[in-house]
Amino acid sequence: MTLQDFSLTAFTILNGGRIVAYFPQMICVCRDRTGASSVSTTTWAMFCSANLATVFYALTTGDRIVAGVFGLNAIACTVILALIIRKRMTYASSKSHGADHGHSRQMPASRQFTLAGLWARLRLAAEDRIAARHAGDRWSDTVEREINTDWRDYRCGRLH
Repeated sequence: MTLQDFSLTAFTILNGGRIVAYFPQMICVCRDRTGASSVSTTTWAMFCSANLATVFYALTTGDRIVAGVFGLNAIACTVILALIIRKRMTYASSKSHGADHGHSRQMPASRQFTLAGLWARLRLAAEDRIAARHAGDRWSDTVEREINTDWRDYRCGRLH
């Protein structure tokens, strides 16, 4: 194995591993209850742009492996950026909706009878049940684990 082969193998493995490393960030954004306010859209947009620039450069030099690896990284960065934007839009609309109706968690009538509306009502009901079960608990790792367990049980159909 030449130095060039070794370098390409190390590059592919390590940069391929970056794709796996994006998943914890995706999970954190999805779990965030404050509209992903602590995650920088500018940073993720820059990561995405840098990865895309590398893809285009690699394509001009004919290096398909580098283009593929950075293409996957660009896709993962785009997914994270989209999740952040979606989370912020959902959070903003839920805050304005709560302010308009005295912090009511009801949905607009236009969404109540759709499949998405049904899913949203079920999710709100589950969140309310979980929150009520842990009302007054001091926030700790144990309480967070219990809440995560309750939420996972709800998603898997194991309501109690």
